[in-house]
Amino acid sequence: MTLKKLTTLKVSLVAAISTSLLTACATTAQKGDNVQQAATTVNKSHLDERQYQYQTLENGLKVIVVSDPEADKAAASLVVNIGHLADPKDREGLSHYLEHMLFLGTKKYPEVGEYGKFISQHGGTHNAGTGMENTSYFFQIDNNQLEPALDRFSRFFIDPLFDPKYVQKERNAVHSEYKLKVKDDARRLHEAVKQTANQEHPMTQFSVGNLSTLSNTDSRKILEDVKAHHKKYYSAGIMSLVVVGNYPTDKLMSWVESKFSDIPNNGYEPEHAKRPVPYLDSQQGVKIGVQTLENKRFLELRFALPKATEHFRAKPLNYISSLLTYRSKGSLYDYLKSKGYIKNLYDYVYGPDDFSRLIVNIELTNDGYENTDKVVEAFFAYLKLIKEDGVKESIFDEMKLIADTKFEYQSKTQPANLARALAGNMQYYPAEHALDISRVYDQFDPELIQQFLSHITPEHLRLVVSAPDITSDTKEARYDVAYTMEPLSQQQIKAWSNVEVYDEMQLPESNPYLAKDLSIVEKQVKVTEPQLAYEQNGVRIWFENENEFGLPKSALTMRLYTPVFYDNDELKVIRDIFVNYINDQLATESYEARVAGLSYSLSSNTRGFQISTGGYSPKIPELLNTVVDEMLSNQFKQDDFERIKLNMIQSYQNSKFKRPISQVISAIGNEINVQAISEDKALEIIKTIDFKTFSNKAPNLLDKVQLDAIYIGNITEAAVQHLGQNLSKKLGERLTGGIKPESQVIGLDQGEEFIREVTVNHNDSSLVWVFQGDSEDVEQEATFQIMNHLLRHRFYDSLRTQQQYGYIVQMFNYNFDQTPGLGLLIQSPKAHPAVLMEKFDAFIQKQPEYLKGLSEKEYQAQIAGLLSNLDKRLDNLGDKISQLSNDLYDDKYDFDSKEKLIAAVRSMPLSKVIEAYQHYVVSDHRASIAAWNIGQAHKSEESYQAENYHLCKTDSCVQQLAD
Repeated sequence: MTLKKLTTLKVSLVAAISTSLLTACATTAQKGDNVQQAATTVNKSHLDERQYQYQTLENGLKVIVVSDPEADKAAASLVVNIGHLADPKDREGLSHYLEHMLFLGTKKYPEVGEYGKFISQHGGTHNAGTGMENTSYFFQIDNNQLEPALDRFSRFFIDPLFDPKYVQKERNAVHSEYKLKVKDDARRLHEAVKQTANQEHPMTQFSVGNLSTLSNTDSRKILEDVKAHHKKYYSAGIMSLVVVGNYPTDKLMSWVESKFSDIPNNGYEPEHAKRPVPYLDSQQGVKIGVQTLENKRFLELRFALPKATEHFRAKPLNYISSLLTYRSKGSLYDYLKSKGYIKNLYDYVYGPDDFSRLIVNIELTNDGYENTDKVVEAFFAYLKLIKEDGVKESIFDEMKLIADTKFEYQSKTQPANLARALAGNMQYYPAEHALDISRVYDQFDPELIQQFLSHITPEHLRLVVSAPDITSDTKEARYDVAYTMEPLSQQQIKAWSNVEVYDEMQLPESNPYLAKDLSIVEKQVKVTEPQLAYEQNGVRIWFENENEFGLPKSALTMRLYTPVFYDNDELKVIRDIFVNYINDQLATESYEARVAGLSYSLSSNTRGFQISTGGYSPKIPELLNTVVDEMLSNQFKQDDFERIKLNMIQSYQNSKFKRPISQVISAIGNEINVQAISEDKALEIIKTIDFKTFSNKAPNLLDKVQLDAIYIGNITEAAVQHLGQNLSKKLGERLTGGIKPESQVIGLDQGEEFIREVTVNHNDSSLVWVFQGDSEDVEQEATFQIMNHLLRHRFYDSLRTQQQYGYIVQMFNYNFDQTPGLGLLIQSPKAHPAVLMEKFDAFIQKQPEYLKGLSEKEYQAQIAGLLSNLDKRLDNLGDKISQLSNDLYDDKYDFDSKEKLIAAVRSMPLSKVIEAYQHYVVSDHRASIAAWNIGQAHKSEESYQAENYHLCKTDSCVQQLAD
């Protein structure tokens, strides 16, 4: 798996140091035979009760162990400072392939899949990713299984088997991963732009690999090459390891010593200084065009800058980046948006280890695309403002204050996220700053900032424009993407170099959402279970102020139920335009709130609207009032409407370019949820809605509402009642109790099996197959949860590892509103979906034998693993309010569905699970619904006979078949 996939497990650590810095207790182990004396403490916040210990083993492995007395999950992450830039030129993708091969058995644990099975059985997850310079491995598991998990994990780096039997299978897996993104515009752009850089630099190589690059030749075998790659680069001296668990640091470190000290250190050190320059002179000051498949238009301003890692105390790139992308009155974003040129603007800084890349990414409107030179000119005008008047200590100090506050009052995160963040940071920063690096703003250095700014010039600009109408005979072959490159004209360079600051532009003022009061409120009564604190004609607010996380934060989820658009497809589309319009109008407010540590979201569903806010307690009501006031203002501008409507049309059109499995999942969801509206249907309707229709009907969306909310954290009951009174006053006569619409999902009869066929222009086929239960009781939900836990790894191992039918393979729980179900899915470059369905069913039919063969001891061990996930300690307010708001949505006002499910799982005998599996999944009485697409590569499958399947090909057609 490539490293970009790991973004699905988002690391949310925020870090830094301050004048009141506390450090982790320096628990120093006695020097053993293979451990150096620790002399480093890891900086942590004043609220962090975890203990950290740093050591460097004698083999050079850098280690931090984290003792968390409250953790019920443990984790480990190991990062090796080698990535795909180390691939030989004639073995592109080798580092990625090596990452795959390490999961296929070791000398101590030779059974393929045993590691994944062990992690899964004990309530865990695992993954890995290969980036440019680093390859990262991690797992999370029940705390009491940490030691045996570490033993298995460590062998990846000591004695992997590289079993010849799996050489070809993993080549197929890597090839499937490559094929997965051949129509992904982000990947296509990435690969095309590589062709415009210095081809002697390793960053230009193909990183994923495929059957061609990983094939055997007359002179070389892939097995020999991958073994040699591991031996050369997987050296302890360039590795960092973090282990997190509910054990003393000495115990954790002793496990690390005993299990990881045998990783060899061959003395390898990366030699980044020997790399050639990334861009030749002829490759700077250029305009690059890349053809997209999607109806989107992007402009990227790219600059190669010196490596900034060594300047982590001054953070010059953080400073520049913050000003370029800030959203306030007079900002670059504000100016470009006021002209109707942009949909979005953000930037990111990344690169290999020999230089940094600053990329300012702008999603353009059609008008912006026609005026790209004006957009670039505005960028350099604002940059001039920063150079001339924007390098100020006061701005730096506010950045420092925000980073300091975030660090001191950060919410806890999953142990795996913590381990991955620390292990990655240790590769680049001193161990004492592994946790707090993002908060280190020690040195305001205006000269250094100006030095970095001096590299951001038109002469150094690589201007990348991507759009569907760009054509060229020059193509990147693997992704079949057309691209162009030409020098910027001297006229452009001169105009952008000499531009003056626009009158409309100004630097940001102090952030209005910075919280000044970060105290914990005093409570007359601590409420540990949600209680109804406010109830008034159509408004109900539950609250809970246990605040077990000990932070000056709160969270609120508010649902505005309305029947107005329940059965009206046009109003559903107007609802979605309305939500996009409000979010657009609040773009500046929401950005400044987010920078200051607050979050906000406004979304819609078939039953109404949802507003969620979270962050520092004093600012939550202010932010919520801003959102509600905007929703009630009914002040609509035609220019904004037309821009948002066009954006939505393009978004609907672009849905056909999503991965096949994503389109199939969307289709089955639309068939199951009766009130849902498909993107195709929405596209058809939105084209008929003009500004007059929208402005007349949008205000009616909130004519009748019922408000239910839950508010938790650092709050008092009086504050909740004050909020309720304020909302009641704002909404006034719109409020009506008892109008909450019911959710409607498809109900299948026994023996019914329907298939929704989706047309997708892709070589891969996909299949999603879901089996429906027949009751909303918690006992049936428990049986389906247990089925999934017992069988999901077996399904993955069978279809993915052994039979190699696809890279994306999963078994999952799927609820039909509150009726449980079990789902299976795959995206496959190998087979027609009818063949995949046969393979699914073959697996299904074999599992009763496996289930009946489980001993009571084995079953209870599996149940313990499932319970560890269901009953795991909540890490933060976000996790908690998500759980409570789900109960609120489902009318479970006792807020105890989690406890009831845990009790049902704990008491469920294996015999009932087998009985339920045979009835709902195996037997002829099962009720199921599937969706698939037939890949272009599988259109001629001879065994497929459409008349043998109960299928249909249009929106909501399954409901019609069922009726």
